[in-house]
Amino acid sequence: MNTEPHGHLTWRMDLGRYVILKLACGGGIFSLLQLLAWMTADLLSPASGLQTGLPAELWAYGCGLPAVLAGDLLLCLLPRLEKHQQLSVRLLCGFGLYTILSMPGPHPWINGAAGLVVMLLYRTGHRLFVPDSLWQLVFAFPLPLLCLLLIR
Repeated sequence: MNTEPHGHLTWRMDLGRYVILKLACGGGIFSLLQLLAWMTADLLSPASGLQTGLPAELWAYGCGLPAVLAGDLLLCLLPRLEKHQQLSVRLLCGFGLYTILSMPGPHPWINGAAGLVVMLLYRTGHRLFVPDSLWQLVFAFPLPLLCLLLIR
């Protein structure tokens, strides 16, 4: 196996680590949203009028993951930016994607603000997960499946 810095397998390993990190962040957000929905089931009942219409899977994976990937793509295409500028680009991607996807709804700005929160949660996950740790795999696969099975 050739694992030198410019070997043909290193980019695959880097890509795999990147994907696992994104899935772990998404799994953590999904689990958090499922737990929050379970705890506030009475508050978010149809009679309260506070329902978003989007399930937690769409909030974490369907909207959040593409927004994070779009932010990462923009950061790769733009010249080197400072940390606060990078965060601004990521937050703009989250706000824009969540606002666009919720346009038929009555309050797209509220969903855009929720997109900002989801993007901040993804960024927090990036900082919390230690590279090549078992926790990444737990948050990426078994924890979201367990939450999906137990809470629903």
